[in-house]
Amino acid sequence: MEHACLQRVVKEWRRSPQYFNILLGPVCVAMRNIAGREVDPPMPLKDVDLTIRHAQPGDAAALAQLMCELGYDTTKSEMQMRVERITTDERCRTFVAVRDGKVCGMIGTLTYPSYEHNNPSGRILALVILSTMRRRGIGRALIATAENDFAHRGIRRVALDTRLVREDAHKFYESLGYERNGWRFVKQLSVRD
Repeated sequence: MEHACLQRVVKEWRRSPQYFNILLGPVCVAMRNIAGREVDPPMPLKDVDLTIRHAQPGDAAALAQLMCELGYDTTKSEMQMRVERITTDERCRTFVAVRDGKVCGMIGTLTYPSYEHNNPSGRILALVILSTMRRRGIGRALIATAENDFAHRGIRRVALDTRLVREDAHKFYESLGYERNGWRFVKQLSVRD
């Protein structure tokens, strides 16, 4: 009985390792050995008082600070305007990680129809953790929340962009099963008022 239970857990872990990494932390190292997978050990969620919830209009100042950490100078009023637009779009979701009553991370997602595939796709538009709170499993928890939300909405394919210079981010996403598959090109256009 115990062996059958363990086999089922390993099977589920192989299908969705990021969820088990978040929930079980160090126990996943033993599961990796059982499953025969050679991957970096998971970063356990060190903050037991972490909560993940939908963003609210009152989170604008914290979200502006997080955007600044990503390198996008943003004021509270600018973020307030953005959040109001984003939260009224049913295709978008914004989740925030809260510790000790303060927002310490966020993830923003979008679902959309695809030209390339019959099913809708999902995109992670932004993921950022306060620099003082990184390497505690918060990013993994936010990714798992977003993936769970995508799955509940029938989304099977998720994509994201990250700057070429963010090598730590590349490794992070690859550790969660994301694969490199192309290049992103950007051009700024002149807009007439």
